[in-house]
Amino acid sequence: MKSFFKYWPYVLCLLLGLFFITGNILGLRLEFLPGDFIDGRFNNYILEHGYSYLSGNLPSFWNAPFLYPEKEVITLSDNLLGTVPIYGIYRLFGVPYDTSFQLWTITITVLNFISCAVLLQYLFKNHYASALGAFVFAFSMALQSQVGHAQTFPRFAIPLSILVLLIFFTKQRPIYFFIALLLWVYQMYCGIYLGLMLVILIVIMMLVNYISNSGIYHKLIKNKIWLSQIISAFVINVLVLLPLMLPYLERAKQGGLHNYESVRDSLVTPLSFFFSWNGSYFWDFLNGTCINYPAYWDHEIFAGGIATLAIIVLFGRALYLKFFIKNVDKIVNPHYQTLFWAALALFFVFMRFGNYSLYQLVFQLPGFGAMRALQRIINVELVFYSIALAYLLSNFLNFSSIKNTILFVILATLLTLDNYVYQENAHHRFKHESHNRVEQLKLKMHSLPNWTIVSYEPDSMNSAPMDYQLDAMLASQQLKLFCINGYTGNSPNNYSPYWVKPNKESRLYWLQDKQVHPLSVIVIK
Repeated sequence: MKSFFKYWPYVLCLLLGLFFITGNILGLRLEFLPGDFIDGRFNNYILEHGYSYLSGNLPSFWNAPFLYPEKEVITLSDNLLGTVPIYGIYRLFGVPYDTSFQLWTITITVLNFISCAVLLQYLFKNHYASALGAFVFAFSMALQSQVGHAQTFPRFAIPLSILVLLIFFTKQRPIYFFIALLLWVYQMYCGIYLGLMLVILIVIMMLVNYISNSGIYHKLIKNKIWLSQIISAFVINVLVLLPLMLPYLERAKQGGLHNYESVRDSLVTPLSFFFSWNGSYFWDFLNGTCINYPAYWDHEIFAGGIATLAIIVLFGRALYLKFFIKNVDKIVNPHYQTLFWAALALFFVFMRFGNYSLYQLVFQLPGFGAMRALQRIINVELVFYSIALAYLLSNFLNFSSIKNTILFVILATLLTLDNYVYQENAHHRFKHESHNRVEQLKLKMHSLPNWTIVSYEPDSMNSAPMDYQLDAMLASQQLKLFCINGYTGNSPNNYSPYWVKPNKESRLYWLQDKQVHPLSVIVIK
């Protein structure tokens, strides 16, 4: 009972977020799938494929049976390997694949909340402030624009890696450096996009800390045992990462990297942080801020009024203390200073001012040329919104009295309303609609022997071609068939005609390029 009383602020904030935010995306009876029928269902396919592979039902993870006969098709997109076991738990209990995807989403959301709460509690020792801050990280309205990209959902390694890195800065023990890097490697296995963005933050934090404590590190580097352990920690993590990255490096040799000009518009601008998702409770007047941007929907990253005000106030206060208060380094927690400068640098690196951005330098690093949706940096930056809110609340509000406990409940309610999006405006599709489409297609394929090669070529299409490609992928997956149909983050060479118009002409063009006899394929209408 005492334990519950101690942690009830977390329980309240988590339940508010799950009911009013996640509940509006998935439906309280799980009637919706997150995202659209393309990216959302593609990630469901990838999770199901990973589960089938780990269950021993498939011989290869990288060679998934779509886009036939393209090899190692998983390397054309994210792979979600790090969280396949979470999805697999539900599948082991016989939960259908689409419902398991929904439960996976809920579980990931809970883990995101808990991990951020752990970081904030370490920093501020205040359960009330930490619970409200963690709400921002897990349920911010800024994440509505990310719902269509389920590979960005697993973010719980981000706060934990920051936490362990801060502990390393305090104790300088190599084991903490090793764990911080291991958490980063795990984030890479969860989603390469966010993993690459996180490593920029880690490097910035280490540079900031090194500059502030160069004398200490100069002495430590002279210690051969300490240095060898640091190097070993780095090498071991690189070796753990290699099985994931080697297939992607091979894919990169085949092309498919972007040039800076093609991704520049996906960098956020200062206005992006004031561009709200459509259908919010308070903030619809900000929904037109960046409406003229290319792919404007990915720029809808306004994090709500409370969190946005908190980070503006915190940045302003930190700059004031730095430049107007003498001996500020002696009165401000060094962790706070490291996080402030790291946050400021990260925001600037991934921000565009006109045609100029510091990201042009980062773009030259290995792996970054493959990323084109850079607005996803908000998934990392939200940890700083959370820190800002928790910092201000822990410093200026004391929740020790009954009156302040009531104030906490009021703040939790306001924070929920601040990030609330009406269900009809949430980014989702009816689950039964997807289920019916896949089941109807399975009826046309059910008599085919396992691993027959099929091509689904509907006579007419009433929605995006990718909807039909995903129908074919999911139906073929469940019936253990190869399919030419497919969708990924990047189209293989000469596949694009079939991608947008699956018909006889585009199929023959693809098969000829791959030297596959056309009579080996069963066409489904």
